[in-house]
Amino acid sequence: MACDTGYEGPLVFVMGPTGVGKSNFASRLSDFFPLEVINVDSTSVYKGLNIGSGKPNKKILTATPHHLLSFCDLSDTYSAARFRSDAIKAISEIRAKGKVPVLVGGTGMYFRMLERGMAPLPRANAEIRRNLQSLLKRNGVEHLHSILSKLDPLSAERINPNDPQRIIRAIEVCRVSGTKMSLLIQVSQEPLSMPPVKLVLTLRERAKIHERVSLRFLLMLEQGFINEVSELRRSNKMFRDYSALYSVGYKQVGEFLDGQISHQEMIEKAIIATRQLAKRQLTWLNREDRSVWYEWSQPDKNIKSVLKYLAERSVIA
Repeated sequence: MACDTGYEGPLVFVMGPTGVGKSNFASRLSDFFPLEVINVDSTSVYKGLNIGSGKPNKKILTATPHHLLSFCDLSDTYSAARFRSDAIKAISEIRAKGKVPVLVGGTGMYFRMLERGMAPLPRANAEIRRNLQSLLKRNGVEHLHSILSKLDPLSAERINPNDPQRIIRAIEVCRVSGTKMSLLIQVSQEPLSMPPVKLVLTLRERAKIHERVSLRFLLMLEQGFINEVSELRRSNKMFRDYSALYSVGYKQVGEFLDGQISHQEMIEKAIIATRQLAKRQLTWLNREDRSVWYEWSQPDKNIKSVLKYLAERSVIA
């Protein structure tokens, strides 16, 4: 349990598909015991990506301290290895305060690397990277993703098809090491000393997830998502080189601003892409061991069972 002399219990992972309500859930937990949140989302780490990344609102951020949120420039390359290093530092600081570190997000690879550790990956190869960048400009990200699908199907399934930076890195690792990246990252190095408590939030009916995804994107538009992307593009001359602006939602709004698709097509494509992301996240989560799943359509009812489980696992008294 948390105490003034430091928290020594297990970490808490709050996982789930996009739009299920993970941030709100963590905020609810803070009403029952002292905690601080560590962001586990590869888009929310960036400054300026606010509406489209679904960052917690001001009320939640004011009530509960958050770490690893909005601290990277768009030009930064943020990786699972860097996340692991940053997260371990944040965990130590939170524990020292006698609070529970609660890691919240939807980037499965970050959770996996923190829990299991990671094998050292080969360094970047400038020549291979230049060739892949040229291929990207000539044939597009879909072509690169098809190459990765042949070299390393598991990595292709895991990586967002619209994320050229990570696709290029996965192909590079394969070509430099002669081994699939998906195999290399399964090799544990310095795993956590204590297994985390893994809570997975979901909605039993897939249609409910789809409904939330649709409503969530429409709400983002009402909140000024298009203006956010427009301003990011105006203030970042090299925006086409920043992989974060090719993430789900941002890519489709960018295509609309470029006149490639209509407003309605933007909405339809963004919702479809977000549903596909949720499907990939659920596929990943189904492979997580020692995880406890909670149906989150009735949060008031289920919060009691969550707290009971946390007490059984010595997170709270």
